Amino acid sequence: GKPENSYAVWRCHTTDGRLLISAFGAGYCLSRREIQVVELVLRGHRNSQIASTLGVAPATIKKHLSRIFDKVGVTSRAQLASKLA
Repeated sequence: GKPENSYAVWRCHTTDGRLLISAFGAGYCLSRREIQVVELVLRGHRNSQIASTLGVAPATIKKHLSRIFDKVGVTSRAQLASKLA
């Protein structure tokens, strides 16, 4: 089964209460932290800005992005944004 802290994106709300774009809910399973990273990427934040916002090291954000890209099947931020369009 999937980890307890993971859930399908289409069932998630963003940190400010907006429903995450439903088109992204095609079965991807992202952790809460990964969803936070996606939100900030979509707002145009750089890794260093995301790291500062979330209180972690930039290397941690790189690891999150790598896992997100693998789960979603993309290789770049642009492709990730395209999946949400």
